[in-house]
Amino acid sequence: MQSLLNYPTTSSASLHLLTTLPPHPSPSQVVTDDMWESRFERFPVHPPRTREYYLLRAIFESHFPHPDAIKTVPQVCVRGGMMSRNWRRQLSESAGGR
Repeated sequence: MQSLLNYPTTSSASLHLLTTLPPHPSPSQVVTDDMWESRFERFPVHPPRTREYYLLRAIFESHFPHPDAIKTVPQVCVRGGMMSRNWRRQLSESAGGR
């Protein structure tokens, strides 16, 4: 049985994980200029505003291919650390108006 004193701390375990993971390309390397230019055709509902969001949408659609699936995701707009009124309304409606 391994002694608790020899067990790696959270920070050392995290560092080990980060140093052993293979490098991943950035969204700007994955989402080509042609893909970015055609984002309004590919994602007519809530088109992505950033390449990062484009990549997230592509991953989301690979798991949830139904065209209405994206409508189940609240559109979050945070400005100055405050939730937008639209998001607050969506949260309130989903909680039964509470």
